[in-house]
Amino acid sequence: MSVRLFILGLAHEADIHGYEIKETAKRWGVERWAKFGLGSIYHALGKLQEENLLEEVGHTQDSNRPPRFVYRITEPGRAAFFALLRETCTQAETESREIDMALAFLHFLPPAERVELLTRRLENLQPRLDSLKASVTDPQLGALAPWVKICVEHSLGRVAYESAWMQEVLKTVANWPGPNPTKVETP
Repeated sequence: MSVRLFILGLAHEADIHGYEIKETAKRWGVERWAKFGLGSIYHALGKLQEENLLEEVGHTQDSNRPPRFVYRITEPGRAAFFALLRETCTQAETESREIDMALAFLHFLPPAERVELLTRRLENLQPRLDSLKASVTDPQLGALAPWVKICVEHSLGRVAYESAWMQEVLKTVANWPGPNPTKVETP
């Protein structure tokens, strides 16, 4: 849903080509906080065009580069954009629960491995935490758009909480009971 909202939102502002969308995604750092990667943009553009939410209105070409197709949002695309915008404002997920799924089965691993894996997770969170802290203090951040700093602060708060929470989990994970030896496992 995020990639669709992102593309339709940019196209709602002005006709745009895929490269501009990708560059905007990089500038906004969407891979850090949205649920899509840069590689999904062109696929989503094709799907939006198939669904008549975007239409190709021309192309540009710089010297020896391949042509860049320019897209315009259609009236059904505008309706879809506003529907997605409203739905996302009220229904967007607040959490990613993949780690919770792993924790549900972590007792199958030896206690030392549990600690090692979650320690690595905590270590892997640190560069992201450092990057977000640096971004929040960057004076250019607020110059991009008024909401950019707020979104980065939101990400910082979530990652900071995740880090603190993981530290608490690490205090008990080695003592979690292992699998029930009397339960018969079926393949």
